[in-house]
Amino acid sequence: MKPQKPKRTSQPRTRYEVSNIFSGFNRPGGPPGPLSTPRWVLVLFVGLLGVLGLLISRWVFAEQMSIAEVKVIEPYTLSAGNIQQATMDLRNRSVIILNLEDMWDTVTQRKTSTVQQATHRLREQPGIKDAHIFCGNVSMRLCEVHIDPNPPIGVFQTGVANQPAVMYLDDRGGVWTGQYAAAMEMLKGETGLLNITLEKDTTLPAAGSTEFRDKPYILRALTELRQLQPDMRNYVYSNKTGWAFDNSQKTRIIVGFAERPNIIAEKLNLAEQIRNDRNSKGVTPKIIDVRYLETPSYR
Repeated sequence: MKPQKPKRTSQPRTRYEVSNIFSGFNRPGGPPGPLSTPRWVLVLFVGLLGVLGLLISRWVFAEQMSIAEVKVIEPYTLSAGNIQQATMDLRNRSVIILNLEDMWDTVTQRKTSTVQQATHRLREQPGIKDAHIFCGNVSMRLCEVHIDPNPPIGVFQTGVANQPAVMYLDDRGGVWTGQYAAAMEMLKGETGLLNITLEKDTTLPAAGSTEFRDKPYILRALTELRQLQPDMRNYVYSNKTGWAFDNSQKTRIIVGFAERPNIIAEKLNLAEQIRNDRNSKGVTPKIIDVRYLETPSYR
């Protein structure tokens, strides 16, 4: 017979040996093992060190970290005073704090950070369609304000030669400053941009003005005129008499304001009836005033 190997005698594990195998694991809901440290303690410790380091660095390098410049990047010269006012609380603030605050509020979906509040204020300004703010690192010490302007529908003209700036009007009733040379170039290349001449009794609206936005009957009249006369580019505006234009016969048509929707179409039809009646009698009026449908006049 083939000799058999002697059987190994198995020694039962002691309680200590078994517990050592699982010493690195914790039972769900149970107390931590004798050799392990809870992870949340480590995370909390590292977080506290980070906050402490941030506070110390802010205290030591406050002057070096604060925002020294807010640079505005936009294709027109918008109302500088309005932009400066909207971004005032970015100046002299810590770059690191601004970035951390913005990051935290973005993650938590709370639109309350300093950067986001300034962005919201900018988007409410006349002539601004959208805005984004990017604050640089410590060495740059600046915040860049990128502005997407609301395209203008018209440019105000005052008849002053070589004027450095003009006023734009956008489709929301915003009035804002623009470069004169850029405006003239746009007038040549943009067929939809209106040339608005101010009457002598009317002063140029202030930069950042919301007059046209606050008085909807002003902008509504111009909007309806644009829709009814898409080829007309030159209009005249007066605070007293409203909107007017010269027709192909050089007759000044005064339509005034839009006291209610779609009234401009009625005024244009009435002006055309008066013009045809006068032309049939061999007379070309210089002015046709249809501001009031009940009492039109001509001369």
